[in-house]
Formats: sequence, structure tokens, C-alpha cells
Amino acid sequence: MTNLSGANLINRADVSPQGDGIDSPSTFPAYPAYKDSGAVWLGSIPEHWAVSKIGFRAKLQGGFAFSTDAFTTSGVPVVKMNNLKRGALDLSEAVYVDAESCDQRFSLQAGDILYGMSGSIGPTGSLGNYAVISASDVPAMLNQRVGRFVLNTGALCTDFLKYYLCSRQFNEQVLLQVTGTAQFNISSEQVESCFSAFPPSKATPSTNPSKSITVMSFGST
Repeated sequence: MTNLSGANLINRADVSPQGDGIDSPSTFPAYPAYKDSGAVWLGSIPEHWAVSKIGFRAKLQGGFAFSTDAFTTSGVPVVKMNNLKRGALDLSEAVYVDAESCDQRFSLQAGDILYGMSGSIGPTGSLGNYAVISASDVPAMLNQRVGRFVLNTGALCTDFLKYYLCSRQFNEQVLLQVTGTAQFNISSEQVESCFSAFPPSKATPSTNPSKSITVMSFGST
């Protein structure tokens, strides 16, 4: 049974779109103690980790359904699925809305993690694409079919969530739930229903750079 001491997620060498992330040993030591996760497909997990649905730790907020008539060539950019670029945001071809028409409930903040909820599947597909908002990206607004993760305080570290979204374990659960034929779709509730083993929120690479958050057989789709 595989334990959670696999791909090194600090340098993401084994979880990039080109890597398979399977049976790749960590460059860091394994955790000192493990326990049975209770799920065959998860195997053993570090003793201090917990298994739960992601929805118990974060909610996925859907974007606003802007009318195409509201789009302009200047103002506040609207983040659509084609602006998500595998971790970063590309607003070079963004559409805009007037600042006066913006609903602040959908106003993006630096550090927000976005997720594409519709489109094709694969390395260039928009379903499952994601981006992390930087300070230079704001102000910006969240469009429909793009989700924003709203983390429960102290329940999930953002670094782990970013790596989890790239993982095979997460993406295989998403693919089991998608609807549609020409275009695949996933709902906020379906994303929130995905299970994983989660580390304590304080166990982030930024607070302890000498250790890696490592994950069992986590690879990209």
C-alpha cells in the first residue's frame, strides 16, 4: 500500500503537466508515523493528516453572469476561463466592465485561487485549469463558470490546495462527475465533494522550507 511520501511538491517536478507523478520518490525523508486512511485508494497517510471532503475545508464560489452587452474595451477586467493559464492569470485578451457596474461580492483579491468549471479536458483544456491571483491582477471581477475557492479559516493551507488541484487524485474524481458531451461541466457542489487527505493548515512550505508537502501518487492529468 502506497503512503503519502511521494512526489516532491515544492519543486513540482513530478506534478507538472508533463510528469506522471507516480512512484516518484520524494527528495525529503518520509514522515515518522503513518495511519490507515480508511480508503483503499488513499492508502496510508501521515499520522497527523485527516481525510475529508474538500467542501468541509473550502467552498467554491461561482462567478457572476455578466451580460455580453456590458463588456467594454476599458475599465475593470473580467476573468473568464480563457484567462486561466495553469497557475497564473493572463489578462492580455481580457474583456472589461465599467467599475460602476461591479458587484463587490465577485471582486477578486490577491491570493485568490480560481478554478475553471467548464470546457474541454487535457493539458490545454479549460476544465480544471486554475490560476492564483497576484497583486498586479487586481482589480478584476469573477465571471460565471470560473470558481473561486473560499477557504475556511485554519482548515486548509493555500499551498496544499494549489498542488492538490494539479493532482491526478483530484482530477480523476472530477472526471467521474462531469456532465455534457461537446463541453464538459462541473458544479461547485461536485468539486466540493472530492475527498483527500489534508495536512494541518500550518504545515506549509513557506513556513518550513526544509520540508516538503508530499502526496501519495499525486500526478497531473
